[in-house]
Amino acid sequence: MTMPRRPVRGSQVFGAVLLQETVGTIAVVDLKGFTRMTAELSPLDLGVVLGHYYSFAERIIQENDGRLVKFMGDAVLGAWLSTDVAGHKKLALAAVAQALKEKPGWMADNQKGGMPPLDFTIASAAGAVLAGQIGTPRNRTFDVLGAPVNTAVRLVDVAEARGMDHLLALAEPDPGCIEVEGVEIAGKLTRLYRLAGA
Repeated sequence: MTMPRRPVRGSQVFGAVLLQETVGTIAVVDLKGFTRMTAELSPLDLGVVLGHYYSFAERIIQENDGRLVKFMGDAVLGAWLSTDVAGHKKLALAAVAQALKEKPGWMADNQKGGMPPLDFTIASAAGAVLAGQIGTPRNRTFDVLGAPVNTAVRLVDVAEARGMDHLLALAEPDPGCIEVEGVEIAGKLTRLYRLAGA
C-alpha cells in the first residue's frame, strides 16, 4: 500500500507527538553470531552478554556526542543529528573509528573473562531522517526513521557478506574514507566507503 507523501517541515505536533525532519548520520552496531549464542547460552547468560555488549556500544556512541536511540536484539542504533550537534558526520565517523580501534583488545578481554568473543560489524549512513517521540499517545519513545536508518541496517549484511568489519554510505565523500564497490538499495546504486587505515 502506497501512502501519499505528506512533507514534514521543521517541528510539528501530531497527536501530541513531537516530530522533526532533520539531517544526521546513523550508525548500527551489529553483533555477529547472535543466533548461535541464543542456542548455546541460557536466557540469563544471554542477558549478561548482551548487557556487556550494549554497554560497550553505548559508551562509544556517547563519548562521541551521539544519541543512543535503541537496542534492537543484537543491534544497537545510534544517531548524530544536526539538531543536536555540529559536524554530525565527523562525530559518527569518529565513533566508528574508535569502536574498530578498541575492538581487538575488547574481544580479547571478553574471552579472558569467559565470555564469547562478541565480534561486531558497524554500518553508517547519512541523510534526512524523521526524529522525535514516535508511537501512540499511550506508548511512545524517541526514535529515528528514514532512508539512512534502512541503509545502515542493510549495510551490516553487505559488510558481513564481503568479510568487512564496517561500511559507510555518506551523502558526500569524506577525506578520511576510501571508496569501495557500491551496492543497489531500493533500486538505486549507493556509493560505499570504508575508513582509510581501518
